[in-house]
Amino acid sequence: MASRLGAMALYGERYTPVQWAGFVALVAGLGIFFRDQIALLAGSIDTYALGVALIALAAATWACYALAQKQLL
Repeated sequence: MASRLGAMALYGERYTPVQWAGFVALVAGLGIFFRDQIALLAGSIDTYALGVALIALAAATWACYALAQKQLL
């Protein structure tokens, strides 16, 4: 998801309305599926801060890698 948004920002790619609808459905579905875990995380962020930071760093690294591969293609 992040690599798609990055491709839009860096490479000027466009989304069709169907792709935007899919993106909205994905984000809404993830929000609904993880709402309990997100509420628990918000209440005890100090306990899980390192783990959340590592996961966010891994996701950002993967998105940068995907954007670099897209440029190389």
